[in-house]
Amino acid sequence: MKKILAAIGALLVVLVAALLIIPSLIDWNGYKAQISQAVRDATGRELNLAGDLSMSLIPSPSLTATDVSLGNVAGAQDANMVEIGEVRVSVALMPLLTGNVQVTEVSLINPVIAIETFEDGSNNLVFDPNQATRSGPDAGMITTPGAGSETASTPTEGGDAAAESGEEAGSDFASTIQVDRLEIENATIIYRAPGSEERIEGLTLGVSAQTLNGPIEGEGYVFYRGIPLTFALNVGEISQTAPFPVSLKLGIDEVDGGVTVAGRVDLSSENPGFDGEIDSDFDDLREAALRIAGDHADIPDIAAKPLDLGGHITANAKSVTLNDLSIRFGETRGSGAIAIDQEPSLSADVALRFNQLDLDSILVLADMGDAASSPAASGAESASTASSDAAGGAQSIPSQSSVKKSGAANAPAIPADLTASIDFEVETLIYNQTPVHNARINAAIANSKMTLNEVSAGLPGGTDVAVFGSISGETPTPSAALSYEVASENIRAVIRWLGADVDGIRADRLRRFSLTGGIKGTSEQLNISDLDLRVDDTAIRGAVVANLSGSGLPALGIGLKLDRINLDQYIAASPDAEVSVSTTSDAGSASSGDGGTASSGSGTASAAKPDMVKVIKDALAPLEGLAANYRLAADEIISSGVSVRGISIDGSISGPDITLTNFAVADAAGLSASAKGVFNGSANVPAFDNLSVRVTAKTLEPLAKLTGITLPAPASSYKSVQANLGLNGPVTGPTVAVDVSNPLLQVALDGVVSEMLGSNPGINGKLAVQASSLNRALELLAPTYTPSGNLGRLAVSGNVQGNAQNVALDGLKLILGAFETAGNVRFDGSQAQPKLSVALSGGKLVVDPFLPAAERASLMPGIGSGPRKAAFNLPKTTNVTRVDARDGTPWDDNVIDVSALRSIDADIAIALDQLDFDTYSLINPDLKANLVNGLLTIPSFTGLLGQGDLAINGTFDARSADVPKLALAGKLDGSRIESLAPIRVANDTILGGVGLTFDANAQGNTSRRLVSALNGTANLVLNNVRFSNADKRSADPRLNIEALLRQGPQAMVVEGVGNNDLLQTLEADMTITNGIAKTTRVEAISRVGTADADATLDLPRWVMDTQADFDFSEKIEELPPFSVYAKGKIDDPAITGRMDKVAVKVLDNLIDKALGGDGSSGSGGGSAEDAAKGLLKGLLNQFGR
Repeated sequence: MKKILAAIGALLVVLVAALLIIPSLIDWNGYKAQISQAVRDATGRELNLAGDLSMSLIPSPSLTATDVSLGNVAGAQDANMVEIGEVRVSVALMPLLTGNVQVTEVSLINPVIAIETFEDGSNNLVFDPNQATRSGPDAGMITTPGAGSETASTPTEGGDAAAESGEEAGSDFASTIQVDRLEIENATIIYRAPGSEERIEGLTLGVSAQTLNGPIEGEGYVFYRGIPLTFALNVGEISQTAPFPVSLKLGIDEVDGGVTVAGRVDLSSENPGFDGEIDSDFDDLREAALRIAGDHADIPDIAAKPLDLGGHITANAKSVTLNDLSIRFGETRGSGAIAIDQEPSLSADVALRFNQLDLDSILVLADMGDAASSPAASGAESASTASSDAAGGAQSIPSQSSVKKSGAANAPAIPADLTASIDFEVETLIYNQTPVHNARINAAIANSKMTLNEVSAGLPGGTDVAVFGSISGETPTPSAALSYEVASENIRAVIRWLGADVDGIRADRLRRFSLTGGIKGTSEQLNISDLDLRVDDTAIRGAVVANLSGSGLPALGIGLKLDRINLDQYIAASPDAEVSVSTTSDAGSASSGDGGTASSGSGTASAAKPDMVKVIKDALAPLEGLAANYRLAADEIISSGVSVRGISIDGSISGPDITLTNFAVADAAGLSASAKGVFNGSANVPAFDNLSVRVTAKTLEPLAKLTGITLPAPASSYKSVQANLGLNGPVTGPTVAVDVSNPLLQVALDGVVSEMLGSNPGINGKLAVQASSLNRALELLAPTYTPSGNLGRLAVSGNVQGNAQNVALDGLKLILGAFETAGNVRFDGSQAQPKLSVALSGGKLVVDPFLPAAERASLMPGIGSGPRKAAFNLPKTTNVTRVDARDGTPWDDNVIDVSALRSIDADIAIALDQLDFDTYSLINPDLKANLVNGLLTIPSFTGLLGQGDLAINGTFDARSADVPKLALAGKLDGSRIESLAPIRVANDTILGGVGLTFDANAQGNTSRRLVSALNGTANLVLNNVRFSNADKRSADPRLNIEALLRQGPQAMVVEGVGNNDLLQTLEADMTITNGIAKTTRVEAISRVGTADADATLDLPRWVMDTQADFDFSEKIEELPPFSVYAKGKIDDPAITGRMDKVAVKVLDNLIDKALGGDGSSGSGGGSAEDAAKGLLKGLLNQFGR
């Protein structure tokens, strides 16, 4: 017995050793080729067993394979359709001995499955063994449904019985297989379709089954679009003859609640189906949203509400019905039913009713969906996820059958056998936390036509909206015929409800509103007709036609007419307008002040400037492919208190090319305007093509009121103004023709603009300015200046070239009445200090008419042109200049603003033929002057004055901001008195030579301080001074009583001097100290007698004290010595010692001698003598006066 037991024990040891050792001695990898060939024969795909194959029998039979992959079809993105890191399969040994199969473990580690649909509709789930060489029986073949051999599809005798027998056998066999655990760890499923990709990642699944026929239990989790989902399933014992239970619960990880579908599946009928309940329950939707979108997502508190959804589902392959549908989300309650049936034809019916629908919360749900589609949960999401989101969301994974494209290109857009109805109603719809009442959609589909019985809602502000009509789908191209109506008593409530701010608009505006019209159209054309929109007192009527047949943007036809609108009632005034203007000004000043630095800098600012051509092209880019004809009109538009009437705009758009057939404004702030032309935006450089603009104005008064501009003269003075602008050529440098005119003045500029879109545009062209009467034109240009004479016509012409920083006016021709000169003017503003250069030559200029009328009158009242009378016989009313009424001087304390001299440099060269003022004529005046940083230097001012040479030079130093300084020096040599200042004495003119030198300086910032600081010297020389008719008289000086009685005292002196010089020479020196001028030396030589003078002129106080002494008694014994005095105000001195008194004395002496006296006026006489002398003296006194 012991030997038997020992033998049995030894046998068992050998058996166990064999079970442990023999499998390890077998090279299982040698069977890879056979296994791969078998799979290739069955599927047409290549099975690659890259890792090791191993098998063991103890403790239970198991098979392990690593790095397993199944090849893909040709043209797929991935080389392998399936890749598995490791596969483990284990079965229990003992049940095998009884004929049962107990799978203790099936494990798939890191599997990756790539499913792909191609452009032709096929996919890689179709396994075609015909693509491989067959090496095994056809029984191992996998084919698509219905793709079996004819033998398989042809009924054979007893076939049904065989099938039933096979089913029973399969069922019995399935009942003998138990799966303790099926585990899938970290699986990835990828689905690709043209233009999209979906991924399911991290799929981990555990399933157990008593038999393959059930019951089956399973649970797991997966990441879909970054959302961590959990699921659990239960399947009862599967039966082909009776219903069996099925349930599936889907949830979000770490969130209370989920979606549960439970019911029974019936496979016993011809149409297997499901009958059960669906229940969705989340305690807090916001918590679920945060779990989906991430803890830092901005999910409003409005989503923190419970969500419940339930209903009864009945479904099979031909129909789905959802009855007793109930929805609860916060305060929202809904109910209804949905039914879809495919037989005898497709039909669908939807009926839903809500007491309240919180659209704000629904939009939060939509945001949750968007957030869920982004890689928020982990970094495992690939870039393809984002592209799938952009493509429009997830794609369904197709079945194994090939997808066939529909060839029904001519089928109706809405199938004729499709019937459907929808009745959706919400009593209160919440949007933007505001209720919308009685929102309803009621529509039906039948006979290829959708009828909108009612689409309506009651919006805030008592606003009713309704749309009704039909959409026909009888042809492949659907067509619509709809009508719409909107009526509101308070449209501002709707606008505010939609999120727009209308608080700045007057409270009585945006109240009444209505909109009616019709829409007809197809996919090729849309026609909006009978458009009638009314807002408050404004109405817009018209129509819009859109041609949609092209591949680009639609072709439009727009015709709209607005009657009247007052924009002032709708546009809120900006409270920061003044601040903005001030800021801009400051910025401009800063920019201007640093202009020189910026221009000479590194060029960084220039590099940052945009390419304006590209900016224009980019702005016009949205018009590519657009074609439109437009006709717009408005009766009246009011803005800023100004009415714009009679507006019409006609034209067309062809892509970026814009044609303006007619633009017209009948009246806008007193202006009327018109324009037409083409803008070619499609050119490489956009260009103007015959664009012309005309603006006319009866008066500029309304325009000035609108814009706030200040004109030199009252705006009402500018009448019948017309401006024309013409543009041709590229926007970077078009030709331009501009003219502005009115009856008094015309300005024209024709040329080419350069760098028009750059930072420094320029012009090269011809400038012309003309006025038939400069006097009348000055009424507009300088109304405070009234010239004392007729200036004649104005004409300016020349070639202008340059830009705002550097401009030149060459070939300048200037005509002012009879004065005509020529030259050039240049302005250079490119440097830190701008510079003006003026060069003029030729012409005879008469200054008198240019003097202001009032000043001319005060300078030379009553004198006019012609020889002047002798100084000692000037009228008492003569005023040399105006004086200040406050202190009797012409000076004031107003600060002289010389800052302009520091803001610009200048070079001036003016050479004229003649310069006339009153009786003075300066022949060939030549002025040279330059201004540098506030220092005005006159190197020379020369000419011929009174036949003598005049030369003046000097400086005016305004470099100091406080006190400007003046220095002048000059000389007049060889001048003639009769030419310089003709003086008439009786019938004679005084002849003689005159010379003058002076040197003076002053400083001060007011006229009073300037004259009070005047210092210098002057020297006056007279020679050969005589009367013009002296050659006709006797050389013996004597008094002529006949001349006295016939012509008066002046003639008596003239005749008495005879043929003698009044003065052979006279030289006087004068000094000026602090504004007080005094004679320091007077020397006179005369054949007739002697003369002396002493004069003081106090300029600051504007008073004078002068005395001239004459003694001609040596030659004319009857003429006693006499003096002439001038004292008082310089403009109105008191003159004493007049010649009529001297003449009375002389006559008295002469009469006394004639009557026998001694010639002394004091000698006695008889009464007759006294009476005669008294009579003659009385007559002489009257004559002298």
